[in-house]
Amino acid sequence: MHKRKGIRALLPFLGPAFVASIAYIDPGNYATNIQSGSEFGYKLLWVVVLANLMAMLIQNMSSKLGIATGKNLPEMCRAYSPTCLSYIMWGFSECCSCTCLLADLCRSKPRNDMHGGIEDGT
Repeated sequence: MHKRKGIRALLPFLGPAFVASIAYIDPGNYATNIQSGSEFGYKLLWVVVLANLMAMLIQNMSSKLGIATGKNLPEMCRAYSPTCLSYIMWGFSECCSCTCLLADLCRSKPRNDMHGGIEDGT
């Protein structure tokens, strides 16, 4: 088997990175950042900077783990953690996902009102 060099060796890793970066930079994040900036000025700027730095660190570590082992982070946690801890981590992940969806729902209500959208009968 012949080894790829240059950009062709990098191409298999660019797909997941591209998808993750597009998912992270969605209109909801921009709307939240702009709204919080208009309400609080620069007081919460450290939160945005720290969250972005933490996201970059976790994505970097996850990509290194995937390159080295061929498995993603949840697969490795399940393989090397006790079953009880795996279920706890899964539960926390689901809670985090639900809070993100709840935040999107809360943001969508004012947008629907502004654009004459959905009436909820209240």
